[in-house]
Amino acid sequence: MIPKLLLLLSVLPPPNYENSLSAAAEARTDHLISKNRIKKAQVFIKNFRKHVTDDARLTYEHGLTLRLLGDFEASEELLLSAIEQDPTLAQAWYDLGEVQLLTHNETSALEAFKTAAALSASHPNGWAAPFRLAEIAGKNQQIGAFESWLEKAIQRGFSFENVVQGNPTWGSFLEDPELGDILLRLITVYGDESILENWQAP
Repeated sequence: MIPKLLLLLSVLPPPNYENSLSAAAEARTDHLISKNRIKKAQVFIKNFRKHVTDDARLTYEHGLTLRLLGDFEASEELLLSAIEQDPTLAQAWYDLGEVQLLTHNETSALEAFKTAAALSASHPNGWAAPFRLAEIAGKNQQIGAFESWLEKAIQRGFSFENVVQGNPTWGSFLEDPELGDILLRLITVYGDESILENWQAP
């Protein structure tokens, strides 16, 4: 009699070899980035895409490395290509927004971040796009949008302690009469009031 586990394995399809290769390359690129070996990550993913296989996520990874290296034009081209291949790739939309902010295209960046926010509601880092949208709204004195996006970021796991503390931009928000009132209320409800002592306006 064949054991049930062996019987189950015999009817399961084998793992997709190409998908496994892509996942490993993605993990390798992310590991190099986490070690701040950005140039090596860029060379690795470029060669992998050229000589092994390619897909939307690998195109995104290549675009990310170029953003981190400061080649914004080439990065934007690759991020747009990744989105064309997979319009649901939230991280590509997010990094596209970052690139467009860096190249002073705030209108397009807002749309990219909004798309990323809509696509990442259940992602562990799903707070990131709403956080950036709150920051942009704060800089533009859009009080209602600032509060709305910040609350959404909090609902998705945003932490005042880990992200905002010591940030001069958010320190200046705290000094602003309207933005400061919102921050004080939200920190009191959702955060640790002691972090207020560590914030300083520029």
